[in-house]
Amino acid sequence: DSKRVIEELQKIPEVTECYYITGNFTLYIKIVAKNHEHMRQLLYEKIDNIPGIAKTDSIIELGCAFKRNIIL
Repeated sequence: DSKRVIEELQKIPEVTECYYITGNFTLYIKIVAKNHEHMRQLLYEKIDNIPGIAKTDSIIELGCAFKRNIIL
């Protein structure tokens, strides 16, 4: 189901990033919303309607403390 879910998420312009993760969820996505109502619409009218989406959880980013790229 992940492949089909990812294909549907790619159709939503506000979904800017998608990651495979471990734990209680399969995917982590980053969305950009204009305000709380726009975020509600994205979650409940678009994302939750994708077949294969069992549940969602949300975190609101308040700002980045730091971000870096490293060479391994």
